[in-house]
Amino acid sequence: MATLEKRVQVLFDPERYAALEAEARVRGMSAGALIRMATDQLLDQQSQDARHGLRDMFANAAEDAKRNSYAPVDWDEAKAAYERELDPLYRLARSNAEGTE
Repeated sequence: MATLEKRVQVLFDPERYAALEAEARVRGMSAGALIRMATDQLLDQQSQDARHGLRDMFANAAEDAKRNSYAPVDWDEAKAAYERELDPLYRLARSNAEGTE
């Protein structure tokens, strides 16, 4: 077990402290040990919830990728097409060709 080095002062109302001591007695441990155990359980649960959340997020992303798969993009071809669209002579030639159809 790790060396206990940090001290925390927690104030309880009389009823809650009596319940804490009674539960610690039933479990055969000190009130401090019971508080440490409860803290560990809370932190472990939060960590587990975060892992499950990440797992679910990645599973959903994988499903979305399957449903919305697109053909790979040839970036050189896409860039050339974009540059052609910006070229005023290309646009003029295209509009003239469309006008003759």
